[in-house]
Amino acid sequence: MRILMTGATSGTGRRLCARLLEQGHSVVCFTRSGKGLPSGVVVVIGALPEPGEPWGDNAARFSSALEGCALVHHFAHVRFAPAVVERARAAGVVRTVCISSARRFTQWPDASVRQVIAAENALEQHPEGWVALRTTMIYGSGLERNISKLTALVRKWPMIFLPGGGRHLIQPIFCDDLVEALLAAGHAPGISGEFIDVAGPEPFPFREAIREIARQLGLRRLVFPVPLGPAVLLARLLGRRHVARLRRLGEDRTLDIRSAQRLLEFSPRPFAEGLRLALQQSGIEH
Repeated sequence: MRILMTGATSGTGRRLCARLLEQGHSVVCFTRSGKGLPSGVVVVIGALPEPGEPWGDNAARFSSALEGCALVHHFAHVRFAPAVVERARAAGVVRTVCISSARRFTQWPDASVRQVIAAENALEQHPEGWVALRTTMIYGSGLERNISKLTALVRKWPMIFLPGGGRHLIQPIFCDDLVEALLAAGHAPGISGEFIDVAGPEPFPFREAIREIARQLGLRRLVFPVPLGPAVLLARLLGRRHVARLRRLGEDRTLDIRSAQRLLEFSPRPFAEGLRLALQQSGIEH
């Protein structure tokens, strides 16, 4: 099958691209740069239009990339998804698999979150031709932030200060598990025009992630809670963007994955197992 992919230069995007090649597909990557992509892909250089902007010269490039494709994996930011779905449907592509974010549920949206919400609302105006996987924080690819930054923090500092005490729940997903869910979404029957939530198998407090990272690194770390209210007041001195980020630290970031388990046979690995693999792959020794 000939498959078009966007966002292939991200960490998880590269893994998805490699898996598609392993399955024997012909992969066309529409990208600003082919840097870091696996050998064997067809690279079409171009840029997706910002919401509300015209395609311009990229219209012809995107159409040439779409030629002969039966499926699109849109792994670029979801704000581009409505335009990609529209073009793909016009070209006769039956399904575009998109990626979205659980951040859209935050009570403290910033400009980026508002882009996610607007894109999801726009996708819902298309009754068919797409499926979107909404995910929590991704870890393990080496290029995504989140857990990799937290690991660096745990390695560097013997004492960790956590706003709110790290009591909020998280449900991170290992990158390879997300890739398998995306692959399943590309061919699973009976799904169209819907969002499917994917995440780790179960939520756990953020502070437990720090403890697990320290345990696997063989380090002893002390975790000190910092009241969220005073921390927010201090963050105001750094700007509104930092305040919103800090407030979101106190929110639970969890999803109900039962639909993914039923529709995609989704079976994510526990955080401890995924973390062990991530540390091994990054070359970090105990």
